[in-house]
Amino acid sequence: MNRATLRQRALDDRFPAYKLLDKKDATTLTPLQMRCAELMATIDVHKMIMQQIADEIGVYRTIVFLWKKDPEFIAYQNSIGKGLNN
Repeated sequence: MNRATLRQRALDDRFPAYKLLDKKDATTLTPLQMRCAELMATIDVHKMIMQQIADEIGVYRTIVFLWKKDPEFIAYQNSIGKGLNN
């Protein structure tokens, strides 16, 4: 078993909801991801830490950090930010 598989199994065991939130086969963001992106785009991130955002939407902080690496999540968050600046 390679290191990536072991890490994935550890995440799956530690965070059962992780499997439901992993969207490798999906083409759109989940409602939770969209809410997270909206919060991150509309608040002062320096005043609200990732744990508070995770608590607000009901997921683990680790999930928020994983989403922040997703190009689709980033694009959605940026589009919200651009809409606010116009």
